[in-house]
Amino acid sequence: MSNNKKEHTHKNRTYRIPKVIGKITLGIILFLLLLILFVRSPWGQDIIVTNIVSYISNKTNTKVAVDKLFVTFGGNIQLDGLYLEDTKGDTLIYSKSLEANIPLWSVITGKAIGVDALYWEGVKANIVRKDSINGYNFNFLIDALATTDTTTTTTNTNPLNLVLGDLNLNNFDIVFNDAVAGINSHFKIGKLHADMETTNVEHMVFKASNLELLHSNIKYTQNPVPENPNAAAPLLPAFTVDNLSIKEVYANYKSYIDNITATIDLQELHTKIPNANLATNTFNFGVFNLKESSVIIQTETKENAPQTLKNSPQPSVWPNVVFTMDDIALQDTNFSYFTNGAIEKKDVFNPNALVFNNLNLVANNIKLKDKAANITIEKGTFKETSGINLNALQLSLSATDSNLKITDFKTALNTNVLHAGLELSYPNLSALMQTPQKTKVNLSVPLFKLALQDLFLVQPQLKNNTYFKTLSKKSLEGRIIANGFLSDINIKDVTAHWGDATQISAKGNILNATQQDSLQFNFPKFLVSTTQNDISKFINEKHLGVNLPKNIEVSGTINGNINAVTTTTTISTSQGNATINGYFKNEDTLAFKTDIAIENYKLNQLLKNEQLGAVSLTLQANGKGKTINNLDANFKTNISSFKYNNYAIKDLAITGDIKNGRGSITSNYKDYNLNIGLHAKTILDTVAPEAKLH
Repeated sequence: MSNNKKEHTHKNRTYRIPKVIGKITLGIILFLLLLILFVRSPWGQDIIVTNIVSYISNKTNTKVAVDKLFVTFGGNIQLDGLYLEDTKGDTLIYSKSLEANIPLWSVITGKAIGVDALYWEGVKANIVRKDSINGYNFNFLIDALATTDTTTTTTNTNPLNLVLGDLNLNNFDIVFNDAVAGINSHFKIGKLHADMETTNVEHMVFKASNLELLHSNIKYTQNPVPENPNAAAPLLPAFTVDNLSIKEVYANYKSYIDNITATIDLQELHTKIPNANLATNTFNFGVFNLKESSVIIQTETKENAPQTLKNSPQPSVWPNVVFTMDDIALQDTNFSYFTNGAIEKKDVFNPNALVFNNLNLVANNIKLKDKAANITIEKGTFKETSGINLNALQLSLSATDSNLKITDFKTALNTNVLHAGLELSYPNLSALMQTPQKTKVNLSVPLFKLALQDLFLVQPQLKNNTYFKTLSKKSLEGRIIANGFLSDINIKDVTAHWGDATQISAKGNILNATQQDSLQFNFPKFLVSTTQNDISKFINEKHLGVNLPKNIEVSGTINGNINAVTTTTTISTSQGNATINGYFKNEDTLAFKTDIAIENYKLNQLLKNEQLGAVSLTLQANGKGKTINNLDANFKTNISSFKYNNYAIKDLAITGDIKNGRGSITSNYKDYNLNIGLHAKTILDTVAPEAKLH
């Protein structure tokens, strides 16, 4: 009996433990259920909300209202209809609905603070700071709710571990005005979604796997504020975003410090940002796609801006920035730039008012790092308001501190076409800027086509130039091959043609190409060939009563600078030939010297008069003076042969002597039938010329 009782007692105890645990568990569940029902019931809500509102309102002496505050069935805290006023009775914040998944255990143990997931909708807030004494208009709330502790203790303060997870913000309307920082701003956020992976406030490091901003309007104005020399340098953030998407976002930025206004309308932007570190100026992008957007930048030049002293140290040419981008694609985007209130005009190019419409760009391998840069452009097009349209662009560019190379350069601007390759070698990039003449150059232009009428867009006054209007009716096409140094460029080949009949070719050197005052050129060989049809477009044969040669070829040598030219030129035509050895200078004074020889030129064909025969002559002339009106000059002409109505005239001499713009022309000729004397006085006056014969 004793053993049976013990066994029975043991079995009762064994079954009693699960019953107790079950009752405890059931009790906890019932308690939580009753707590949730209490929290979610109108009666419980009224108690909770009334106590919280009364507590905050009594502490702050401001109006506070809450519609609902409860724990959802998913364990999240939800707050609906929150309203807070500031001390002046103005709205501080209104929140329609807020649901947060808070890591309670981490908060309780002090390991972290934040939210694993946040859903916040319908927020209106006004954050204002008028001075540094009173601070922000929400400071009263922090001061009232802060716990007062008069006991001084020494503790180790650990950095704040802020946890931010899945953030979903909808319909935010935030006004942030900070007079101390000079900021006036207004943020209307339609939707902001962020999947945060790292939020390190202490080191300002932020990483998100996804970041999305939609249907938003942002206005930001930066006003000038006094500089605080004692202010600590701000800690700049570093960002990483695996996928960033922006759609239908409008932003207006204005800085009265830099006199810059930017208006940005982003319809669709997608990019990847492996690293954007403002502290180290490191910016790494994966792809960057921008579609159907608009960017407008307006600037104003500051008056009396400080000038850089010549002896002051020059800043580094290479910026202290690391920038990389795998791919960029701009599609149907508009970009505008205006400075000093300039206005764009149709058919007139204005570098101070640029409006690029339908901008398309495809590029890759973009890098600026360690004194090296490169980019490959596969496609580029745009339409500029003035009428300059980029129809095609491609190139590969690489640059180091000692070399710049452009290959596969092809562009079509309106009907202008350029295919080229360029390589520059220099001691360093600073030397290229300061002493460019030491730069070695290798230029290859297998094709250029210039539509000269496009110059009217840049220089509208050329429309009034009859000769240029005629010249612009055909394009100028050709090729160029050159190498050497910018101090001495060897033009190995320049070939061009205007239409089908006019050809130009030359070989030579250009010295000091980067210094206009000392620019020189030397072309030991040049050739120009044209036809009567092309020349007659510039010279009206009918009005002049002449008949130009059917074919004309000009060849020879030419050298000099922008103020003085020396040439030996041979002119060969179907009517006769001429040789010119000449020198012309136009600096402080005019000066010239020339020897001309004409051989058997058919005047009957040129002047359409069969009574005239071929003429051969030589002319020697020289002169100098401040202007043509006070020129000192003399010339000597000898007509070695000439026929008029089959009457031969040989060795007819004509001389002229001019002093200070006044002089005489004399000639004496005598043969068996003629005895002629010529004496003419002349005044070199472009307004009222005078000549007398005796």
